[in-house]
Amino acid sequence: MNKRRVWVAGFILLAGWYLFIRDTGLEQLKALCEKDAGLFIYKTVEAEGYYDASRKGEVIHLLIPSNYQFTEFCDTGEIRPSFNEDGCWRLTKVSREAGQCNESVDSMLMKSRREAYIEFRQDNCIEVKKIEKPEAKYRYEVERKEWWLNEWLDEKMSKGMGRIVNIKTNEVISESINYILKANNKPLIHCGSAKATGLQKSKPFTAGLIEKTIKPRKETKTGVFK
Repeated sequence: MNKRRVWVAGFILLAGWYLFIRDTGLEQLKALCEKDAGLFIYKTVEAEGYYDASRKGEVIHLLIPSNYQFTEFCDTGEIRPSFNEDGCWRLTKVSREAGQCNESVDSMLMKSRREAYIEFRQDNCIEVKKIEKPEAKYRYEVERKEWWLNEWLDEKMSKGMGRIVNIKTNEVISESINYILKANNKPLIHCGSAKATGLQKSKPFTAGLIEKTIKPRKETKTGVFK
């Protein structure tokens, strides 16, 4: 009987300790979120596109459904090159009649069942041009840091920072900071969640940074951008 009581007491203490640690992680998340998390737009600008320094390829999936005319990125050898060689590339939306469609991208477009792709490919395609270095005026960049809170619970804290920078002046015109509490390498709670803030939010503060900062230039009836 005494052994059973000891076992039950030990289980209760262990459960209480576990919950305490989990609550401690949540408290740390709340403190970090209150310290500097959020979306900060210092200036809005107009541009036809931007340089995405956060990605190595795959930018086409963001370009096509967007209102931007082009996007740039650089392959650096960290992953398989997008176009069979390392380098920087500009992907531009062009009229199919212009005859400048990139064959590999066009083949992918034709096979896709995505609604945005189907609509886009009817009259348009993507021109791919290799460039020596990014030519866009603005750069989107990200930085991520991660540290242990409790290795026994496989619990970590992750900090994500996104910035829009004027490439020529190096001025930061907007930025976002978000913290994520993880367990077993899976996101649990982030700064934008209702549990962390008490507000009815469902997306991290990083969501929409590019679109809220860089406003796409409007095209005139003649097809020329203002």
